[in-house]
Formats: sequence, C-alpha cells, structure tokens
Amino acid sequence: MKLYEQSSLRLDDPISKCLPQNLIQRLNVYQGRDYSHQITIEQLLAHTSGIPDYYDEKGKDGKTLFEILKSDPQRLWSVEDQIARVRDDLQSRSIPGEKAFYSDTNYQLLGKIIESRTGKPLQKVLSELLFLPLNLRHTWLVGHTSPQNRPSVHVADVFSGDENITKMRANTFYWADGGIVSTTDDEVMFLKALKEGLIIKPATLELMHHWNPIENTGPFQYGFGIMRIKFPSFIEWALDIPPNVWGHSGSLGSFLYYSPENDLYIAGTINQANDDKTAFLLMIRAMNAVAHANNPKG
Repeated sequence: MKLYEQSSLRLDDPISKCLPQNLIQRLNVYQGRDYSHQITIEQLLAHTSGIPDYYDEKGKDGKTLFEILKSDPQRLWSVEDQIARVRDDLQSRSIPGEKAFYSDTNYQLLGKIIESRTGKPLQKVLSELLFLPLNLRHTWLVGHTSPQNRPSVHVADVFSGDENITKMRANTFYWADGGIVSTTDDEVMFLKALKEGLIIKPATLELMHHWNPIENTGPFQYGFGIMRIKFPSFIEWALDIPPNVWGHSGSLGSFLYYSPENDLYIAGTINQANDDKTAFLLMIRAMNAVAHANNPKG
C-alpha cells in the first residue's frame, strides 16, 4: 500500500504487468480456462485471486506442504518451487474476483511484485519502509536480516501438537507469507502506527477495509492485507465480543488486532500450529478482561 501511495503500482494492475510470464502462467486454470493473466494486485491482497494455497492444500500425493516440511525440515524450497507446486499439483479455487479464499501463494507473489517494483530484496524494503522508521528493534525476516546486536534475539519454540517444529519454521521457506519474527511490543507499535496514519494515509487504510467473507473461516473477513472478526450482533452481545475487531492472525496461533470500540491493541501467540480456536478465545478473553478493568461499570 505504500508503493501504491508512491504511484509505484496500481491496485488494478494485472500481475502480468509486474511479474515474468514463466512465473505466473497457469497459476489459475479454472474449468479448463487460464485466468492467470487477469489476476490483479488487489485480488492478491484480498485473497480473491482464485489461486490455491501452496502450503495448506493437499497435492496429488495426498499431503500438504506443511506435512512435507515436517518430515524433511532441512529441505529448501524456493518461492519458485512453491509456485510450481501450485501450477503442477493443486486445483484452482475460482475465477479471479469471485470469492475470498485465504492462500499463502498470494503473499509470495506480492513479495515478488514488491521486489520487481523497487529493484530491492524484500528484506531491504521491509527494513527501509517499516522496521527502521518505526524503530522495530526486535523484528526481522527469517534467514535474511541478521538479529545480531539486538537486545532480544532468542526466538520462541513452536509446536504442532507435541512435536517441536522450530527448525522447520526457521527455514527461509517462510518469506512474504509469514516469515517475519517479532515481539508483542513491536507488533503493537506497528499496528498503532498503521492505525494512526504514520505508515500510510488514513484514506489508504480505509481502502484496505473493503471486507469480504473468507471461505471456511467462520467470522473472519478479509480486506486488503488485513482481517476483520465480525459476528452477527446477537452473537457479539451473547459472547461479549467487541464488534469490528481488525488486524491479522497467524498460522502458529499468533494474533495482532485493534478494537475500535475499546481503543485497544492486543498481540500474542500460543506458538501452536493449527489451533486457531484456542488463540481466538484467548485473545477475546484478554480483550474483555482489559476492557472491563478499564470500565468496571460497563
């Protein structure tokens, strides 16, 4: 969105304008027709590209890439390898723009677009535009930006059930789609700067709040790079859930959200893969505890 504000790209640009043909061809072949060249940057941001998720969807061997990585955490997968898996092994979800379906592939392609438009590696762009200006001293991209000379450099262990998958998550395989290491303090600093117009203009943030329901995710809706948790009003009242909470969740039970009703930022993690329910309930309970403590008569 910063590149959009700088006129380095347009959201309605087709990805074929930004990326080489051999990378994007046949990324979305739906019902026998190749829609890959019609996909726009906006559709990648909104997860409406129809491109399948290289990470969580099962290939022809019946395994997800997450399962493959768990069995062989030392294997290196380039972004090109991941995209080739989409092309050769997975089924497209829909024509572009039809519906929202969360796909990590979209973020990998957005990373490639950032590099194409800036002429710099993604990690350098992140440092120059975000980490350094916001003084995020404990935030870096896995395997790319050295954490040397940082006051806190130990990365927490992460698990899949009882299995420690820290080595797998340290693989540079994780890139634009979830390769950033951070702390709760840095995360809140980032989200507060985003909300207060210190990263992008308020009008640009408002543009990002163009919500679509995400298939198979219950109350989660998606804008341009951000999520909203939105239940029907009667459920929000019954469960004491703040309305219109927005931010983002992560695949390891991490969460970073803002509640406009309470003017409250919250960040945390359970360091556990594939347990979104526990992370969500923890976040809501923490939000309510703080909100009630600040307003005991409410």
